[in-house]
Amino acid sequence: SQVLDEDKEKIRTTGTRKAVRLERKKEQDARRHFTFLAEHLLHFHEHKDYDCLIIGCRDETWPDIEAELHPDLKRILVGRFCCDPGAATREEIQEKAQPLIDARDRADEQKLIERTMGGFASNALGAVGLSEVLNALEKGEVRTLLWTSKPDGEQRSASLCESCGHLEAQELHACTLCGAKMRLYTNAEEALLRHALGRSIEVREMHYTKLPMPDRIAAWLRFRADLNTPQALAS
Repeated sequence: SQVLDEDKEKIRTTGTRKAVRLERKKEQDARRHFTFLAEHLLHFHEHKDYDCLIIGCRDETWPDIEAELHPDLKRILVGRFCCDPGAATREEIQEKAQPLIDARDRADEQKLIERTMGGFASNALGAVGLSEVLNALEKGEVRTLLWTSKPDGEQRSASLCESCGHLEAQELHACTLCGAKMRLYTNAEEALLRHALGRSIEVREMHYTKLPMPDRIAAWLRFRADLNTPQALAS
Protein backbone atom coordinates (compact mmCIF):
# COMPACT_ATOMS: atom_id res chain seq x y z
CA SER A 1 0.00 0.00 0.00
CA GLN A 2 2.84 2.39 0.87
CA VAL A 3 4.55 1.62 -2.46
CA LEU A 4 1.36 2.30 -4.38
CA ASP A 5 0.87 5.58 -2.52
CA GLU A 6 4.44 6.61 -3.36
CA ASP A 7 3.89 5.72 -7.03
CA LYS A 8 0.68 7.75 -7.13
CA GLU A 9 2.49 10.74 -5.58
CA LYS A 10 5.26 10.43 -8.19
CA ILE A 11 2.65 10.36 -10.97
CA ARG A 12 0.88 13.41 -9.54
CA THR A 13 4.16 15.30 -9.15
CA THR A 14 5.34 14.39 -12.63
CA GLY A 15 2.00 15.35 -14.13
CA THR A 16 2.02 18.69 -12.34
CA ARG A 17 5.55 19.43 -13.55
CA LYS A 18 4.61 18.57 -17.12
CA ALA A 19 1.55 20.82 -16.93
CA VAL A 20 3.65 23.68 -15.56
CA ARG A 21 6.25 23.18 -18.31
CA LEU A 22 3.54 23.12 -20.98
CA GLU A 23 1.95 26.29 -19.58
CA ARG A 24 5.32 28.03 -19.49
CA LYS A 25 6.04 26.95 -23.07
CA LYS A 26 2.68 28.34 -24.21
CA GLU A 27 3.44 31.64 -22.47
CA GLN A 28 6.90 31.80 -24.06
CA ASP A 29 5.47 31.02 -27.51
CA ALA A 30 2.83 33.71 -27.08
CA ARG A 31 5.42 36.24 -25.91
CA ARG A 32 7.66 35.45 -28.91
CA HIS A 33 4.66 35.86 -31.20
CA PHE A 34 3.74 39.25 -29.72
CA THR A 35 7.39 40.36 -29.89
CA PHE A 36 7.53 39.33 -33.55
CA LEU A 37 4.37 41.30 -34.34
CA ALA A 38 5.55 44.38 -32.43
CA GLU A 39 8.90 44.37 -34.22
CA HIS A 40 7.21 44.16 -37.62
CA LEU A 41 4.74 46.92 -36.72
CA LEU A 42 7.66 49.14 -35.69
CA HIS A 43 9.52 48.32 -38.91
CA PHE A 44 6.57 49.30 -41.10
CA HIS A 45 5.96 52.47 -39.05
CA GLU A 46 9.61 53.53 -39.39
CA HIS A 47 9.27 53.08 -43.16
CA LYS A 48 6.23 55.42 -43.19
CA ASP A 49 3.78 52.67 -44.19
CA TYR A 50 1.20 53.95 -41.66
CA ASP A 51 0.87 56.79 -39.16
CA CYS A 52 -1.65 55.51 -36.63
CA LEU A 53 -2.30 52.16 -35.00
CA ILE A 54 -5.47 50.39 -33.83
CA ILE A 55 -5.27 46.94 -32.23
CA GLY A 56 -8.03 44.34 -32.02
CA CYS A 57 -7.46 41.49 -29.58
CA ARG A 58 -8.98 39.53 -26.71
CA ASP A 59 -9.02 41.42 -23.42
CA GLU A 60 -6.88 38.84 -21.66
CA THR A 61 -4.05 39.12 -24.20
CA TRP A 62 -3.90 42.93 -24.28
CA PRO A 63 -1.49 43.37 -21.31
CA ASP A 64 1.02 41.03 -23.00
CA ILE A 65 0.68 42.83 -26.34
CA GLU A 66 0.96 46.27 -24.76
CA ALA A 67 4.13 45.23 -22.92
CA GLU A 68 5.86 44.50 -26.24
CA LEU A 69 4.97 47.77 -27.98
CA HIS A 70 7.79 50.21 -28.63
CA PRO A 71 7.23 53.74 -27.22
CA ASP A 72 6.88 55.03 -30.80
CA LEU A 73 4.01 52.61 -31.38
CA LYS A 74 2.33 53.57 -28.09
CA ARG A 75 2.57 57.21 -29.19
CA ILE A 76 0.57 56.58 -32.38
CA LEU A 77 -1.83 54.06 -30.79
CA VAL A 78 -5.33 55.41 -31.42
CA GLY A 79 -7.05 52.74 -29.36
CA ARG A 80 -8.01 49.10 -29.20
CA PHE A 81 -11.14 47.00 -29.37
CA CYS A 82 -12.09 43.52 -28.18
CA CYS A 83 -12.37 40.75 -30.75
CA ASP A 84 -11.14 37.27 -31.54
CA PRO A 85 -8.58 37.86 -34.33
CA GLY A 86 -8.94 34.31 -35.56
CA ALA A 87 -12.71 34.50 -35.98
CA ALA A 88 -13.54 38.18 -36.63
CA THR A 89 -14.61 39.08 -40.17
CA ARG A 90 -13.38 42.12 -42.10
CA GLU A 91 -16.77 43.76 -41.66
CA GLU A 92 -16.75 43.23 -37.87
CA ILE A 93 -13.25 44.66 -37.59
CA GLN A 94 -14.17 47.71 -39.65
CA GLU A 95 -17.34 48.28 -37.61
CA LYS A 96 -15.38 48.28 -34.34
CA ALA A 97 -12.39 50.26 -35.65
CA GLN A 98 -14.32 53.03 -37.44
CA PRO A 99 -15.52 54.84 -34.28
CA LEU A 100 -11.92 54.98 -33.05
CA ILE A 101 -10.78 56.40 -36.39
CA ASP A 102 -13.59 58.98 -36.39
CA ALA A 103 -12.75 60.09 -32.84
CA ARG A 104 -9.09 60.46 -33.73
CA ASP A 105 -9.86 62.45 -36.91
CA ARG A 106 -12.25 64.72 -35.00
CA ALA A 107 -9.65 65.41 -32.29
CA ASP A 108 -6.89 66.07 -34.85
CA GLU A 109 -9.15 68.41 -36.81
CA GLN A 110 -10.18 70.33 -33.70
CA LYS A 111 -6.56 70.71 -32.62
CA LEU A 112 -5.58 72.00 -36.08
CA ILE A 113 -8.49 74.47 -36.12
CA GLU A 114 -7.63 75.79 -32.65
CA ARG A 115 -3.97 76.17 -33.60
CA THR A 116 -4.82 78.00 -36.82
CA MET A 117 -7.48 80.29 -35.35
CA GLY A 118 -5.30 81.04 -32.34
CA GLY A 119 -2.40 81.90 -34.64
CA PHE A 120 -4.63 84.19 -36.68
CA ALA A 121 -6.01 85.94 -33.59
CA SER A 122 -2.49 86.61 -32.28
CA ASN A 123 -1.17 87.71 -35.68
CA ALA A 124 1.13 84.69 -35.75
CA LEU A 125 0.96 81.38 -37.62
CA GLY A 126 -2.61 81.51 -38.88
CA ALA A 127 -4.42 82.96 -41.91
CA VAL A 128 -8.21 83.09 -42.28
CA GLY A 129 -10.22 84.14 -45.33
CA LEU A 130 -9.51 83.95 -49.04
CA SER A 131 -7.41 87.11 -49.31
CA GLU A 132 -5.25 86.26 -46.28
CA VAL A 133 -4.68 82.69 -47.48
CA LEU A 134 -3.87 83.77 -51.05
CA ASN A 135 -1.31 86.20 -49.70
CA ALA A 136 0.25 83.51 -47.50
CA LEU A 137 0.39 81.05 -50.40
CA GLU A 138 2.10 83.63 -52.59
CA LYS A 139 4.80 84.09 -49.92
CA GLY A 140 5.31 80.34 -49.46
CA GLU A 141 4.22 80.57 -45.82
CA VAL A 142 1.53 77.87 -45.81
CA ARG A 143 2.07 74.57 -44.05
CA THR A 144 -1.53 73.29 -44.16
CA LEU A 145 -4.41 74.57 -46.32
CA LEU A 146 -7.85 74.16 -44.71
CA TRP A 147 -11.32 74.53 -46.13
CA THR A 148 -14.93 73.60 -45.44
CA SER A 149 -17.19 72.65 -48.33
CA LYS A 150 -19.78 75.31 -49.14
CA PRO A 151 -23.06 75.39 -51.06
CA ASP A 152 -22.72 76.60 -54.65
CA GLY A 153 -24.25 79.96 -53.76
CA GLU A 154 -21.46 80.71 -51.27
CA GLN A 155 -18.53 79.89 -53.53
CA ARG A 156 -15.97 82.53 -54.50
CA SER A 157 -13.78 82.44 -57.59
CA ALA A 158 -10.02 82.83 -58.01
CA SER A 159 -7.61 83.01 -60.95
CA LEU A 160 -4.45 80.92 -61.28
CA CYS A 161 -1.53 81.56 -63.61
CA GLU A 162 -0.92 78.47 -65.74
CA SER A 163 2.80 79.25 -65.87
CA CYS A 164 4.10 80.55 -62.52
CA GLY A 165 1.19 79.63 -60.22
CA HIS A 166 0.37 83.22 -59.22
CA LEU A 167 -3.05 83.57 -57.57
CA GLU A 168 -5.58 86.40 -57.70
CA ALA A 169 -8.99 86.68 -56.01
CA GLN A 170 -10.48 88.14 -59.21
CA GLU A 171 -10.79 87.36 -62.90
CA LEU A 172 -7.64 88.22 -64.85
CA HIS A 173 -6.67 87.22 -68.39
CA ALA A 174 -2.93 87.81 -68.04
CA CYS A 175 -0.65 87.22 -65.04
CA THR A 176 0.59 90.44 -63.44
CA LEU A 177 3.91 88.72 -62.64
CA CYS A 178 4.91 86.84 -65.79
CA GLY A 179 2.31 87.85 -68.38
CA ALA A 180 1.17 84.26 -69.00
CA LYS A 181 -2.48 83.23 -69.31
CA MET A 182 -4.58 83.20 -66.14
CA ARG A 183 -7.36 80.64 -65.69
CA LEU A 184 -10.48 81.48 -63.70
CA TYR A 185 -11.86 78.87 -61.30
CA THR A 186 -15.40 79.48 -60.10
CA ASN A 187 -14.54 77.46 -56.98
CA ALA A 188 -11.58 79.19 -55.33
CA GLU A 189 -10.60 76.00 -53.48
CA GLU A 190 -9.72 74.34 -56.80
CA ALA A 191 -7.33 77.16 -57.70
CA LEU A 192 -5.72 76.97 -54.26
CA LEU A 193 -5.38 73.19 -54.43
CA ARG A 194 -3.78 73.34 -57.88
CA HIS A 195 -1.35 75.95 -56.59
CA ALA A 196 -0.50 73.73 -53.59
CA LEU A 197 0.37 70.71 -55.75
CA GLY A 198 4.11 70.04 -55.75
CA ARG A 199 4.78 72.68 -53.06
CA SER A 200 4.90 70.41 -49.98
CA ILE A 201 1.64 71.90 -48.68
CA GLU A 202 -0.76 69.65 -46.79
CA VAL A 203 -4.41 70.07 -47.76
CA ARG A 204 -7.23 69.24 -45.36
CA GLU A 205 -10.98 69.42 -45.84
CA MET A 206 -12.70 70.02 -42.50
CA HIS A 207 -15.45 67.46 -41.90
CA TYR A 208 -16.39 68.13 -38.27
CA THR A 209 -15.79 71.85 -37.81
CA LYS A 210 -16.93 74.73 -40.01
CA LEU A 211 -14.46 77.52 -40.75
CA PRO A 212 -15.61 81.16 -40.45
CA MET A 213 -17.84 82.74 -43.06
CA PRO A 214 -17.84 83.98 -45.73
CA ASP A 215 -14.92 82.11 -47.33
CA ARG A 216 -14.55 79.10 -45.01
CA ILE A 217 -10.87 78.96 -45.99
CA ALA A 218 -7.87 79.11 -43.64
CA ALA A 219 -4.22 78.09 -43.41
CA TRP A 220 -1.79 77.06 -40.71
CA LEU A 221 1.57 78.66 -41.53
CA ARG A 222 5.18 77.52 -41.38
CA PHE A 223 6.32 81.08 -40.69
CA ARG A 224 5.27 84.67 -41.16
CA ALA A 225 7.48 86.65 -43.52
CA ASP A 226 6.74 89.89 -41.67
CA LEU A 227 7.69 88.40 -38.27
CA ASN A 228 10.91 87.15 -36.77
CA THR A 229 10.76 83.40 -37.62
CA PRO A 230 11.99 81.99 -34.25
CA GLN A 231 9.53 84.25 -32.45
CA ALA A 232 6.69 83.18 -34.75
CA LEU A 233 7.47 79.48 -34.35
CA ALA A 234 7.43 79.86 -30.58
CA SER A 235 4.01 81.51 -30.59
